[in-house]
Amino acid sequence: MAPFRLTVLLVTAAVPAVALMTEAGVALEALLDIAIHRRGKSDGARTGATEVESQGEGSDVSVTFSPQERAALHASKFEKEFVVDLDMSDAQNKSVGVVLNLDTDYEPVTVMKIKKTGILEVWNRLHPDKVVLVGDEIMKVNDIMWHHNSGTFAKRIQGQFLASRGQVPGARNVLTLSIQRPRKSTGHRFQSQREDLRNKLYSKEFVAEIPLKGVLPGSSLNQAMGWKLNATVDWMPISIEKMRNTGLVSMYNKEHPDAKILAGDEILQVNHIQWHHSAKIFVGRLEAQFTAARNSELVGTPSNENVLKLRIQRPRSVSDTPEEQVYTKQYSAQLALKDARPLGWHLNTSSDAEPIVVEKIRRGSLLDSYNKANPEAMVRVGDTILKVNDLFWSGNTKKFADRIDKEFDISRPHRGQMPSDKTLKLVMQRRLVQPIMKEWTVTLPAGEGKILGWQLSHSEEEFPLTVSKVRSNGVVYEHNQEHPESKILPGDVIVKVNSVLWRQDSSSFEKRLNEQYSKSKLTGNISLFLRRPVGVKDAFAEDKGRPFSQEFFIRLPIVNGQMMGWHLSSDNETAPIKVEKVRDVGAVHDWNENNPLTDIQVGDHIAKVNNVLWHGKAKQFLERVNLQLEAARKDKGTPFVTVLVQRPWPATTMLPEDAGAGEDVVGDGDEDEMGVVE
Repeated sequence: MAPFRLTVLLVTAAVPAVALMTEAGVALEALLDIAIHRRGKSDGARTGATEVESQGEGSDVSVTFSPQERAALHASKFEKEFVVDLDMSDAQNKSVGVVLNLDTDYEPVTVMKIKKTGILEVWNRLHPDKVVLVGDEIMKVNDIMWHHNSGTFAKRIQGQFLASRGQVPGARNVLTLSIQRPRKSTGHRFQSQREDLRNKLYSKEFVAEIPLKGVLPGSSLNQAMGWKLNATVDWMPISIEKMRNTGLVSMYNKEHPDAKILAGDEILQVNHIQWHHSAKIFVGRLEAQFTAARNSELVGTPSNENVLKLRIQRPRSVSDTPEEQVYTKQYSAQLALKDARPLGWHLNTSSDAEPIVVEKIRRGSLLDSYNKANPEAMVRVGDTILKVNDLFWSGNTKKFADRIDKEFDISRPHRGQMPSDKTLKLVMQRRLVQPIMKEWTVTLPAGEGKILGWQLSHSEEEFPLTVSKVRSNGVVYEHNQEHPESKILPGDVIVKVNSVLWRQDSSSFEKRLNEQYSKSKLTGNISLFLRRPVGVKDAFAEDKGRPFSQEFFIRLPIVNGQMMGWHLSSDNETAPIKVEKVRDVGAVHDWNENNPLTDIQVGDHIAKVNNVLWHGKAKQFLERVNLQLEAARKDKGTPFVTVLVQRPWPATTMLPEDAGAGEDVVGDGDEDEMGVVE
């Protein structure tokens, strides 16, 4: 008989607040010192308290809860803790007699069942004050502690037991188990409940690989990463308290807009080292991993493979609202001052804190003539002036405007003077500010013979590549039909395709996007990360904000020999397929009788049947639907077809049931040869 039966439930669950067990016989409360760093308090005022060093820069003082507060906090979580010493000197051919429950690595190993025969049951009879019960947590076996690794820890328990029972040289004759008993919970959680709990607590989990390229010698972890860490509660994961817009993390975020690290995120692992319910220890190991990687980068050959791997989880309390995006283009304009014409612009100099803005350009002026001759570097209304000749704007807008006028007046020829060959050199900046309301990732199928079916455009190389049109055929259109919650609309911005990031190079990025789509046909999918600026709306939506009042899938049973009992038609070859008539017999009638909330009605659009999607070709769609129906009728199992039904708003005009013969009705007939009109 095996000494243990390990019951393993592989799930994802929230990290519980579990305290660490001390050496045998030592009260757990002694390790529950919680230090929260705050400015303005004195360290000397504390006695008998264990500090947890804050990782925040500039934090030099700590405040802790009192021992009574710590004991009360622990007592609120656990009702009892004790040590079990199992005598193994006479344990030949005996088992412990316990079934262990491995819920997840994040939760301690618990006692699931205690058998009536076994060493543990003997212990319970002899020690009524230290009876082990179902639900108790095993935090330590001999000198081995549970470290956020329940699967490995259970094997260690088994190994220690076998070594003691087999009298292996050096093994102990006593198997010591440290037990803690949580206060009663609501009972057993199923996998779906655990997953639901985690989803409620955390919105995202991912691994961030941060290159250490360019790290400065002697720089600390916080300085190099550009963050401030919060490690004030020792049994909770360390989190990122603040982030600067400079540092390695900021650089990583720019390169990985689809997996950004945000303030409030929790760090669960660095490289191969996991957080083990001790924030202070884990911060020390994080710093050690950083130091080793930094030294390797500085002493050895710098490499893109020299990275710090961080496993991040994001609590739902962390706001991941997309940031406003600001795009800039800097260009030079060289104005030839051949005659006495004025520049012809009007400048806004109302604020010394803001650069001068071009507010107006007059027709026929010197600047207007320059723009017509230089369309690729034309000066536009809204552009700002950063430099004129050798003069830089440096926060002195009004003085800078006066200097521009003087520079122009000195350089240009005045009336009666000979034409000049002098120029006025301008350094200009153009800005595009886009408030963002949504960021998301879309995975599209890529296959031979398929096109994306969209049109992309950009106003400047430095400004984002934008979807300007979605055609009524192609992969993007099909995605929009099947996934209305993640539609790609005109106005959406393409940020990343597979691993290729847009870098203010829209023409080059568009070419690389097409190349990626061609390569993705070998793998079957292409991944896009998009942003939706505020103001982008679905052009096909009705006044109520959605193109259809209702959209749903049904699994329509098909019985061999039974008619469908509907009449499908289209106004023309490119118009949607509509339900023209529903008879009082047939598969559709039977469905409607049994499913009044998802019944098929006259006027409904049939957008998809199984994997056949309507794509603007009515006759071809009906022919392929017919094949799906025939295949379902011949199915010897439980035949059915999955139908996507789209119901227009009531204002949509419906075809009358007695449509005239002069109308273009696809698939019409007394006995439908295609098996669609019945």
